[in-house]
Amino acid sequence: MEENKKVILDFYLKMHQEQLTQIRHYETQRSTIVTTIIAISGALIGIITYDDNINKYDLHLAGFLILIGGFGISFLYKHSRRLDLQKNLVYDNLEYLYNFIQSFESIDTIKNDKYKEIDIISMRKWWIGLSAAIVLIGCAILLQILFF
Repeated sequence: MEENKKVILDFYLKMHQEQLTQIRHYETQRSTIVTTIIAISGALIGIITYDDNINKYDLHLAGFLILIGGFGISFLYKHSRRLDLQKNLVYDNLEYLYNFIQSFESIDTIKNDKYKEIDIISMRKWWIGLSAAIVLIGCAILLQILFF
């Protein structure tokens, strides 16, 4: 029976480790996409304003800027949903381990104190807001082209 408990404990510890690895992978993916979106957006804004004049020839670049910002918003929203799922799996796994070995602190303390870095709600708002700002810049340039 003791061997069976060790196997079960080892299984859940490996599962916990895999879920944390998956969370790190999602964060790396988010970082790469956001960096790419910022670089492309910066290049587009630089091309649009290169000649110190925003005119009708910059219309397609402003549209592409809006498209890239919209992609960033949708990707980051979907990505944050994945992180929420993984975070919940980590908490469920910790809860099972807590019940299994009875040597952890209460699960509420673990959720609130030790895993604050997994709580990404404020960071989600920041990254989605950054993509929304790119969309707004694109819209401002588009309005400048169309009406002025």
